[in-house]
Amino acid sequence: MLDEDIPLLQLALDLINKKKAFKIAEQCLPYVDILEAGTPLIKAHGIQIVRELRKYGLPVFADLKTFDAGGLEAGMAAEYGAEYATVLALANDVTVMDFVSECRKYGVKAVADLMNAPLKRALFLEKVGVNYIAIHSGVDEQKKGGTPFKALIKIKGRVKTPLIVAGGINIENLHLAKSHADIVVVG
Repeated sequence: MLDEDIPLLQLALDLINKKKAFKIAEQCLPYVDILEAGTPLIKAHGIQIVRELRKYGLPVFADLKTFDAGGLEAGMAAEYGAEYATVLALANDVTVMDFVSECRKYGVKAVADLMNAPLKRALFLEKVGVNYIAIHSGVDEQKKGGTPFKALIKIKGRVKTPLIVAGGINIENLHLAKSHADIVVVG
C-alpha cells in the first residue's frame, strides 16, 4: 500500500480445495497486498502451490509453520518463489537460526509465528534477525474465544521487528489490528 501508516493486507488461503482457493484469490486481488498459501493448502497440494499462486502477481507467503529442518524448508520456500515463509517460534534455536540464515541467503522474508510461545521469545527472534514476528491465534484457540490482541498490544513497542497479526480478525476488531501491526492477515 502507498500509505505507510496503513498496514499491508494479507489474504490467508487456509483451504484444501485448490479451485476454491484460487477463486477466492481472484475475487480479492484488488483488495489485498499479499497472498498466503495457508498451511492446509500447502499440505493438500505441496509446496508447488506457492509457484501456482505467483501467477496472480502478488507476493506469496508460504505458511510452512516449520518446526524442524529450518534451512531445508526455507530453501524449498525460496525455490518455489515465496517472498515470505514461517517458522514456529517454539522451534529449536538452531532450527530458527538455520531458517533465518537460509531465508536471508535467498531473499525470503523470515516470519516467526509466535503462536503459543511466550512473548519473551520475541526477544530471541529479534536477536537472530527474523524479518517479522507474527502474533497469531490459531483456529482451535479461536473456537474457544481466543484472539491475538492482548499479546499484540503487550508486545508492541517491546520489539523493533515489524509485527503481523492473524487469527479471528473481523470488522469489530479490525481497528486494533490496523493500529498495532504492519501486516494484517484475514481469511
